[in-house]
Amino acid sequence: MALMKQSVRRSSDDNLIPMINIVFLLLIFFMIAGQIQSSLPEDIVLPEGNTGIPATVERTELHFSADGSLSVDGQALTLEQLDDQLVLSKEHNWVLIADRTVTARQLDEVLRRIQGAGVMSLKLMTQLEGSST
Repeated sequence: MALMKQSVRRSSDDNLIPMINIVFLLLIFFMIAGQIQSSLPEDIVLPEGNTGIPATVERTELHFSADGSLSVDGQALTLEQLDDQLVLSKEHNWVLIADRTVTARQLDEVLRRIQGAGVMSLKLMTQLEGSST
């Protein structure tokens, strides 16, 4: 009896499964290691809101800390410097990120300056109710 060599027919799909595994591993890696949104300064705790509407992607962020300090894109500003910054970039999409402990009087002062500069787009960032971050 002669042994016959059996030919194993390999499918082109055999190499597809390891490739899918690698793609999923890369996806998981970037989901864990990547930072999708910009981080807020540690001294700002957002108030809660319930609309769940995300802010626009391209924006200029105005941070308003509990101690009353202001910063635009990480650069500390006085109220007078803020006025100049607002006038220069009033066409930008502004996002006001204020700490929840900021008083209405403090917030009103900043909002009046924003309105006086002619800013066309302003959004107030809040934290979704029940969210921990």
